[in-house]
Amino acid sequence: MIKPWRAVCMQTINHCLNFAKTRDEAMAILNSSLDRWIELITSAVGGPRPNKPKVLCLFPEFNLQGFPIKE
Repeated sequence: MIKPWRAVCMQTINHCLNFAKTRDEAMAILNSSLDRWIELITSAVGGPRPNKPKVLCLFPEFNLQGFPIKE
């Protein structure tokens, strides 16, 4: 028997890295976004998983770095 699972689509605010002036500024934006993703994933999973369905978390393409401009 196939064990149950669920998919969760996440929609988050996109903080583009394209306009960061330095690598440190870009990494600060990226790390802030990753911290938010961790919060969302933790909320979707809901704690320890014994006997609970597996969770597939989906995020939009380019959501961490922003859409490529002039690339």
